[in-house]
Amino acid sequence: MIVGEDERKNLPSSTKAQKSPHSAACKVSCRGFCSWSCSGILIGRRHVLTSAHCIDDVNVATLQAGFLERNGRLQWYVVSKAYVPLKWKISKDNDYAVLKLSGLPNRRSFVRIAPMSLPKLSMISITGKR
Repeated sequence: MIVGEDERKNLPSSTKAQKSPHSAACKVSCRGFCSWSCSGILIGRRHVLTSAHCIDDVNVATLQAGFLERNGRLQWYVVSKAYVPLKWKISKDNDYAVLKLSGLPNRRSFVRIAPMSLPKLSMISITGKR
């Protein structure tokens, strides 16, 4: 859900899109039959951070992550495992998931993550592919 004005920018598949941190952004979807997609971000050599609600009740064997190539197409990678917090499964709190890819995305840098405290009502911006 987007709150307020949608200030996202469409990033063409130029060389800028191939540089960090944009090159770490991906599209999360399922193979063949789903009508949805979500954004994700590469946080390790083969781990993608996305929202838990995106993969809720989806067979992990159908999940895939697509990374934008210079030719404008998405290079898809199969998801081998999905990790969702127990709090999400119980009470729908902690809406995040980590996906493990079966292969290594080509020439991709990843965004390093670390825990940190944020003041109440902090705004977080997320980059993704529409």
